[in-house]
Amino acid sequence: MKKGLYMLLFMILFMSVAISHVSAAEVQGEIKEGATSLQNTQVVIREQGNNNLIQTRTDGNGSFKAKLADGTYAIKAVKGKNDTWFSTNEQFVVKKGKINGEIVLSEKKQSKTPTAQASNFTGVLKEGNKGLKATLLLSNYSEYEEEFYTINTKGNGNFAASLPDGNYFLFGIQLDDGFYRHELQFTVQDGKMVANGEEQANLTITIPKNAYTGQVADSSTPLTNAHLIVEKKGASEEEGTEFIQETMTNKKGAFSLRALPDGVYTLSVTHDTFSSWNFQTFEVIDGAIYVDGVQTDSFRITVPEITLNGTLYDGDQPISTNAYISFGGENESGEYNDYWMPVDSSGNFQYRLEDGSYTITYISEQNRDNAVNISFELRDGQIYQNDEIISNLKITLPPVTFSGKLVDGGQALQGAVNVEQISEESYEWYHAQTDENGVYSLRLPDGSYQVTGGYLFDEGEDLSLYLPFEIVDGKLVVDGQEQAKLDVQIPPVSVHGLVKDGSQVVTSGHVSIMSEDHGGYSFKQINEDGTFSLRLADGNYQLMEVQLEDGTTANVNQAFSVQDGQTYVDGQLQERLEIIVPPVTVTGTLTESGIPVMGSLYIMEMYDAEDPLQAHTSSDEQGRFQLRLPDGEYKVYDIYPWDGPAFHSGAEFKIADGQLYINGEKAEQLNIALDPVTVTGTVTNGEELVYEGFVSIASLDGNWSAGYPGWIQGGNYQMRLPDGEYQITMVQDFYSGDYYFNKPFTLSEGRIFVDGEEVSTLDLNLQDGVQETFPEDNWEEPVEGEA
Repeated sequence: MKKGLYMLLFMILFMSVAISHVSAAEVQGEIKEGATSLQNTQVVIREQGNNNLIQTRTDGNGSFKAKLADGTYAIKAVKGKNDTWFSTNEQFVVKKGKINGEIVLSEKKQSKTPTAQASNFTGVLKEGNKGLKATLLLSNYSEYEEEFYTINTKGNGNFAASLPDGNYFLFGIQLDDGFYRHELQFTVQDGKMVANGEEQANLTITIPKNAYTGQVADSSTPLTNAHLIVEKKGASEEEGTEFIQETMTNKKGAFSLRALPDGVYTLSVTHDTFSSWNFQTFEVIDGAIYVDGVQTDSFRITVPEITLNGTLYDGDQPISTNAYISFGGENESGEYNDYWMPVDSSGNFQYRLEDGSYTITYISEQNRDNAVNISFELRDGQIYQNDEIISNLKITLPPVTFSGKLVDGGQALQGAVNVEQISEESYEWYHAQTDENGVYSLRLPDGSYQVTGGYLFDEGEDLSLYLPFEIVDGKLVVDGQEQAKLDVQIPPVSVHGLVKDGSQVVTSGHVSIMSEDHGGYSFKQINEDGTFSLRLADGNYQLMEVQLEDGTTANVNQAFSVQDGQTYVDGQLQERLEIIVPPVTVTGTLTESGIPVMGSLYIMEMYDAEDPLQAHTSSDEQGRFQLRLPDGEYKVYDIYPWDGPAFHSGAEFKIADGQLYINGEKAEQLNIALDPVTVTGTVTNGEELVYEGFVSIASLDGNWSAGYPGWIQGGNYQMRLPDGEYQITMVQDFYSGDYYFNKPFTLSEGRIFVDGEEVSTLDLNLQDGVQETFPEDNWEEPVEGEA
């Protein structure tokens, strides 16, 4: 897979194609292409089981933020250089408001630009009554696959394209100065387009004309290339917001917005030197703009002054290549935020910060990342370091102490390496990618290290490696000998494999392999003909899992070894490692009050305490799910609906000779009905809502022992508890700490009683508890038996 997708000018921080889920919360994730962070890249995400498309953008560290409910999602497309779109299908899971680990794109395909011959998708794009030159963005989707198409309109707005049969979703229009959301679902069947139930010979797409103007500036200087995101607010906090438009300022800081229907809106501003979500709220009444109740003809958005200036040095020379600085800190109001800022070609950086205390933690260069710890303060708009006023924050990177190549025989390959520090006192993780000459390099301080893995760009393959080394007095030492560089000899292709589902080859998915000698994991994509190949050094391995295109995960645990570059199973030489995935043995449905529910299910094998088999699956929009489980006895533990609180099922079943048994009787499928929500409430701190955190509840009569809490999202929490005696023990606000309570209550026939009096909701105010604060990143999961 090729390196790329850097320094895009088209920035969209967050755009949701549909109104956010009630239970959605802002989550943060990191996307990589192989070992390379996907920096400054527009990304399209799709929620599993529906056509909801969410658009976001990665920053200079490859990180993105988006409002996502718990559930399963996939990165469906990324926009590369020169406005080229690529489709992909990399899944990730949001659980308890967090994404576990990095999202690594394993495969991407360039978007298709259909020809205009034998056109079946024709029409005109207009703004008002005038034709508009732009790009239409469409996806051709099925249950497991999605392809992106880009169709350019001419100067008069006309467009013509030949699309294959299938289901399509037009989700937006890309313009020279930004993006406008416009939705249309249609079908191409037998070469003809059908939209809204009617055949369409010629389609007219009309978007509003520019109707409002504005300018972004500080007290003296226009803000050029600032991005503004317009969202419409729902009638209540629970309804969330709806993305409308993204636009960009010109050299004079000026921008235009398209006409808006009446309602309340927010403007968010992002720039290399400033970022603020929902920076300004305004209302549209009869087409006119009102800010703070006052009608205005034009937006005047004033951003803070630049307070942080600095220069990044490599030795005594300013950095001249692309670099990004990550830092975080707490302002005088006690609010903690993370930031990132680019470094220009002269090594300079700037940001518009409030007074507060900040720490620079990471510096990303073009081909490597550097962990640092540089603290500073801002007081009255001035920079303080070590209690001394400075006009410029100077950061000097340590020298390069570690370099080498990825070598196959005598040929250098393009890729990346991962390095871990070996230390009982601290842990640091580094990665570097090769430059145009095939050389990787890192700025490592003195210490003990090991190369733990790598990635080959062209082959799209993870590498499991183990190469210890030291840095002593700034010099590389391997096996006690000082060396100028460490070339990593890449193992040859030592494993050829084939994955089959019964008699049919598996046409997509990936396999995961664990090294039994060093514990490292590697992954490889399955080719369309079911084959895969692996570069593994001599040693012992386990092929752990196969993830298939139908969304199931098959536990395989096939042991094999590599000796002298050849594959062996049980001591027998294998020309090909053939993997037969277990068949689907369980199908089922997930419902609530007879209505299908989408969500994720966690299943674990019973009566095998040492190494129980664990399985995960997700239900689709019809509530259907399936599992590939071997014979054994299992229990359904936690279920996480996409749009509701978690549920501890406890349903038990058995697989014998591939047949499903429930309560000792043969069954066609496993049907699980969620218990109803019995406890709801609002969490406040004084009069302010607590937007993120959890409520811990303990059972007083021992009739309930699930280990998940009531997660707070948008100030509200919900739980599915059976009848019994309970006590609220603690509430954790992710931003201010723990608050301990001693609040008993009773559930009887699904009704809540406090001190013998029935209440409709169990509302909590943090000021009624006893507070215990904690460091920002030091919170723990609730213990088993509490929720």
